[in-house]
Amino acid sequence: MLGRTPEFFVARGNTNGDILVFALAIVFLPPLALAALELVVVQLSPRVGAWLHLALVALLVTLIALPPLGDITGGSVLAAGLAVRAGVLVATVYARTSFARSFATVLAAAPVLFLLFFLTLSPVSKLLLASETSPDTGTPASNPVPVVMIVFDELPVTTLMDEHGGLDANRFPAFGRLAADATWYRNATTVAEQTTQAVPAILSGQIPAKGTLPVSADHPRNLFTMLADSHELEVIEPYTDLCPARLCEESRDPAASRLRELLSDLGVVSLHMLLPDDLKSGLPAIDQTWTGFGHTGGKSAAVDAFSAHALSNLGEEDELADFGRFMTGVRQPQGDRPRLHFLHISLPHAPWTSLPTGQQYVVKRGNLPGLDGAAWSGDPTLVNQGLERHMLQTGLADRLLGETLQRLRAAGLYDRAMIVVVADHGTSFIPGQPRRDATRANLADIAGVPLLVKRPGQVAGHKSDVGARTIDVLPTISKALHAGSGWRFDGVPLDERSMPSRPVAIYRSGEPAVSEPLGEFARERDARARHLAGLLRDAAGPAGLHVLGPRPDLLGRSLGDFAIEPPDGTGALEAPNAWARVDPEAALVSVEVAGEVQASHPGRTVAVAVNGTVAAATTTVEGGDGRATFSVLLPLSSLRRGRNEVVALEPRGGSKMRTLARSTTLLPYRLDAARKLLADPRGRRITVDYETAKGWVDFARIDGGVLRLSGWAIATGLGGPADRVVAVTGGTSVADTAPSAARPDVARTFDAGDTLLRSGFSMSVPVSLIDCSAPGKGLALLGVVERRATQIPQVKNVRDALGDVCRDRRSPDRDGSAAR
Repeated sequence: MLGRTPEFFVARGNTNGDILVFALAIVFLPPLALAALELVVVQLSPRVGAWLHLALVALLVTLIALPPLGDITGGSVLAAGLAVRAGVLVATVYARTSFARSFATVLAAAPVLFLLFFLTLSPVSKLLLASETSPDTGTPASNPVPVVMIVFDELPVTTLMDEHGGLDANRFPAFGRLAADATWYRNATTVAEQTTQAVPAILSGQIPAKGTLPVSADHPRNLFTMLADSHELEVIEPYTDLCPARLCEESRDPAASRLRELLSDLGVVSLHMLLPDDLKSGLPAIDQTWTGFGHTGGKSAAVDAFSAHALSNLGEEDELADFGRFMTGVRQPQGDRPRLHFLHISLPHAPWTSLPTGQQYVVKRGNLPGLDGAAWSGDPTLVNQGLERHMLQTGLADRLLGETLQRLRAAGLYDRAMIVVVADHGTSFIPGQPRRDATRANLADIAGVPLLVKRPGQVAGHKSDVGARTIDVLPTISKALHAGSGWRFDGVPLDERSMPSRPVAIYRSGEPAVSEPLGEFARERDARARHLAGLLRDAAGPAGLHVLGPRPDLLGRSLGDFAIEPPDGTGALEAPNAWARVDPEAALVSVEVAGEVQASHPGRTVAVAVNGTVAAATTTVEGGDGRATFSVLLPLSSLRRGRNEVVALEPRGGSKMRTLARSTTLLPYRLDAARKLLADPRGRRITVDYETAKGWVDFARIDGGVLRLSGWAIATGLGGPADRVVAVTGGTSVADTAPSAARPDVARTFDAGDTLLRSGFSMSVPVSLIDCSAPGKGLALLGVVERRATQIPQVKNVRDALGDVCRDRRSPDRDGSAAR
């Protein structure tokens, strides 16, 4: 897999030494470790050593057999059983026949052959064998002016357009302000659907050729080498490596940290490859970012530091941190040479968890609900929720663009600079269609990208309908600055594009894979823009980025206008106490309302009221087991500081509504200093012992300022799941939930059938609430059964995550003050 995708190493900044060490380690260390174990056991008991050898043969064959059997059977129980039987069978044949042992001996050479193939014949070999050459700087610019380029990631132009086919300056004011002074190329399209091909196309002016990597060796003539002799280079290039090391200083983590992160990510990838689908639900996603799949740091530092008017003290490994470094470089140059300010920022790329303010929210039903693999499900409700979350994160991208324009004006650079704002590719929100892979049905969303160019001295905006392509960006800069004389491009300067132009095309392996005439593309794009704009609220700014839902006539109405029927006990909210103590300015805000309705069916309307006013509406979707689930995002403006009352209701026709579920405002649980007595919200005493409950935390990570936990908790008498799981820090609970998620593995382990089926739990704890005053005891999880409770063991990565949080708080920032 890695041999076919060397971009994995490029995007991570791994050196050829990293790749070589990884390859040698993965091939030789596991068998050496197993052989050493056998050697020790054989010295103690040859008979036991022989049985251990057969057990390891059975184990390895089981791991080999599990993925294909999982695909064939579609379930973990049957697949695991068959894989174990296959392992035992092969081990038995191995023990009883000399032919099998001889065959295995011959196969011993295979790993070495795989290693040689990986290092010398696979595409990764280009990274190992490539040597740094002198940059092809070409002719220096004879018209050196400041150049500012921002490349957004996964931003279709249809997101930014209104129902009339124009750029929606009401919802995205920063794009509107730039368009007022720049040329907006309405028909601009990308030539590639993957970042590692699309960004090099922008920077080099070349259509991606088959087998090329996003490195300077394969793209020696690019924006950075063109301006190297005339400009100071300020470059933030996180996922490609087109700026040669001689021109751009590249800060890298220590080798040990890089390899540790690499092995951590590949551990997650391996589990995705090995496990059947029904056991992958708790794993971190591997298709939304290039790095940090199981990362425990995430955006928390950047989010905690983000405010409306300041972008400082940001984190070190995310898009807000990249933007902070970019903004630091936007200033007047110290010498005579102007600066190139380049930023590729992974916004508004999925996962979508940011509001336009930069604040984060927790998605209770997974990062991308509604995605079935790479394609959207056929349910438009889930697809529209994905669109809404994308729109809100695009609002953050607009906000950062506005900060940039303001900084350029303050630095006296705006008027005389050449400013280019573009996206590498788009993303699509069509039920049943891929989110990222281009097809004829979604080409308008994938290929159409925003492209705004403000030439030096330009003061009037203009809209152009020429068939611009992203490969035209570098030729346009070359012509405006009189740089790169003699360079050949696949693109042409934008002022030399004519109508009509060649067809819109997405290239794969150097050949057009999906294409259509420009006129047809433009009609489909405008139709998509009208459709998307019609789904949104008719308001400016962030308020207009929320999807209307099924009953827009209900929004803003008081519950006093309706006859409210009492609940019938069929509905429930997830985390019903999430709005008991709200801080609308916190880094993490509870804007998602999710829940379920028992014995229901999909398609029912659910209205959500906040403090007596309907703030959002959605429809239920199939949840399985006779349940229907729902989720909806609240406008941040609907929440007030302190206690908020959130109610989910079902319109019943006319002026009637039935209550489905409501939030709670109970007091927290409290744990005494000796950790022997827990008081519940009603003040009842709960004894803490070691026998009442069993459980385990089997997944934990810190992401977006939140510690996300999932696991299981049961009563030791096997009467069923624990009543509640309570997270306590500093003696006070910060989250609690009732186990309700399906855990068939727990039911099978304890042979309790359906009694323990719904023993799984998940919860999210803002890291800002974790008390670090007691080392090693920052967070305790307790399973509560009636009037007794037992602490649930924590896996190592929970303890590591808590240790990271507390170390960050103790460490000083660059100014010497306490961080966060």
